[in-house]
Amino acid sequence: MASLGLLCRIDRAALGAYCECWSDWVEASLLCITVDGKDRKVIKTAAGNFVENPYFSIKKRCAELMHKFLVE
Repeated sequence: MASLGLLCRIDRAALGAYCECWSDWVEASLLCITVDGKDRKVIKTAAGNFVENPYFSIKKRCAELMHKFLVE
């Protein structure tokens, strides 16, 4: 990217933060997948209550952050 003039020194921090966010998104996405291959957005707690899967929350937040980096 740098040799094509698409990346400047000032872009390094944003690119690094984007890559870290992408890595977190991939990990959270994998942790959301159940044995049957479905994306589990809601999970059942030990008490029997249904709550949003914490990994799904992380996945959503990472997607939001990646979008912000891409439009910047």
